[in-house]
Amino acid sequence: TAAVNVAPGLATASNGSRCGTGTVALSVTSIPAGCTIDWYSVATGGDALLSGNANFITPSISTTTTYYAESRNITTGFVSTTRTAVTATVNVAPELAIASNGSRYESGTVDLSVTSVPAGSTIDWYTAATGGTLLLSGNANYTTPSISTTTTYYAESRNTTTGCVSATV
Repeated sequence: TAAVNVAPGLATASNGSRCGTGTVALSVTSIPAGCTIDWYSVATGGDALLSGNANFITPSISTTTTYYAESRNITTGFVSTTRTAVTATVNVAPELAIASNGSRYESGTVDLSVTSVPAGSTIDWYTAATGGTLLLSGNANYTTPSISTTTTYYAESRNTTTGCVSATV
């Protein structure tokens, strides 16, 4: 008897993204029955970067890179006729905002502002340079609560499309 083996169907994958250089998590969300997934850096040929896993963590990348997921039948070893392109997007952090200091002579509120908001960004205000409490989101101006001593506040640019953030100023 002759057996006819059919190449497995294409996998459905989900793209991944990050802000700045680093690794990106990619995954296949729908694997054809009886198959596993092999990952490649090229659309045809080449050596597998990872075999037998629906999830792939890229090496550290600094630019958007396309990887390819291939369905492989576990029993026959047959592979899909084409590979599914999966994109690892590296988004650039926005530039630093330019903030102006505020002052007053007695206890009370102080008006702070960012005088130059990078294009496509908004400003978030914090109590610390990293982490800290979010005080106000999406506004270039911040009025402090009543203060009686010099207090430092931090403004951070946030890209409204990608969510990537700048360093704080």
